[in-house]
Amino acid sequence: MSQMMIIEGVLTSDQGGRPHVAMMGPRVNRELTEWILRPYPTSTTYRLLRQEPRCTFHVIDDALLISHIVCKLPCDVEWEQRDGHWVLRDACRWFALEVVECREGTPAEVSCRLVGQGELRPFWGWNRAAHAVLEGAILCSRLHLLGPDVVWTELNRLQPLVDKTGGDREHLAWQHLCRLVEQWQPSGPPHQPCAGT
Repeated sequence: MSQMMIIEGVLTSDQGGRPHVAMMGPRVNRELTEWILRPYPTSTTYRLLRQEPRCTFHVIDDALLISHIVCKLPCDVEWEQRDGHWVLRDACRWFALEVVECREGTPAEVSCRLVGQGELRPFWGWNRAAHAVLEGAILCSRLHLLGPDVVWTELNRLQPLVDKTGGDREHLAWQHLCRLVEQWQPSGPPHQPCAGT
């Protein structure tokens, strides 16, 4: 068996006939046949996976979409259903997963098996600014654990990468993340969730 690694992307699960969208870094093998999702046990994602044991993982190349998802801002994206799985139409690749086992913990561990996949378009690529947005988004998703001071320190370290190599979308994504930290309260930001058409 090959060594497991983490791949970052977007996970969709079903929430009453519409997609629930979350950033996710599952553990996978190199062949992408073994998947372990690690949502927080109090998260909507974990609750939905317990209710409806199927989801879709997406490989994307859009830093702005990542910021919208983490900051729970409205997203202008389109979805389609394929055999009960919500698929993001602008993803590069998608992987339909079915839950095999849920193990309690913090985070929880949800083992899945691959039941379908597809490639929608070529991967455009990432630059250092996009990687900085991704890292910043992960930090912002952990504001409730790290606190704003720690997140600000790390964002300041990443800021030059956005300044030097980012385009309009990366700069706008970065602004969203910084605003999220500025407005953060322990109860969460007053934003609407990401939703598509």
